Amino acid sequence: PHISYYVHNDTLQPQSATLRVTLLHRDFTVLWQKEFSAFVPPLSVNKLYDADFSGWFAHYDKRELVAQYELVQQDEVISRGVTLFVKPKHFHLEKPVYRCRVEEADDCFLVTVSSNTFAHYVELDLEGADAVFSDNYFDITSSQGYTVTVAKNDLSAPMTAAQLEQKLTVKSVADSYE
Repeated sequence: PHISYYVHNDTLQPQSATLRVTLLHRDFTVLWQKEFSAFVPPLSVNKLYDADFSGWFAHYDKRELVAQYELVQQDEVISRGVTLFVKPKHFHLEKPVYRCRVEEADDCFLVTVSSNTFAHYVELDLEGADAVFSDNYFDITSSQGYTVTVAKNDLSAPMTAAQLEQKLTVKSVADSYE
């Protein structure tokens, strides 16, 4: 129930960012959230926060809670991740109902995947085609979902947004327990 959050700066310039830590239920209810300003000198590591979530376990089942961090720099999330308080096989994963929306941009497609519940290690694939997604094996931690991109030249065959959406397959850890 204890998590320490560190910010690393591997560059030669000082960096400023905001660390956002959120405790949420698998149904996307935000139970607690806190933000921390981070100034990190060049080539260094700063410990920003030690979180103790054990008090929440008296009111909520730890097999249904997720701790998420997002490191934000200039309004862009540059790093994010989740911590489960139990092994994934013990987490009370519900079978997600996925919704996918594909929008076309100049040289890429924006693929937004959402679900009705927390989804862990979401994997995207295309039926009958290959693609390189900007992120794969991500977590869905809000009802807004998660957006990745795929460059048009990273598709094995040209296709429209509608064709891409039709060929898209989605699965996560919860799907492996069927």
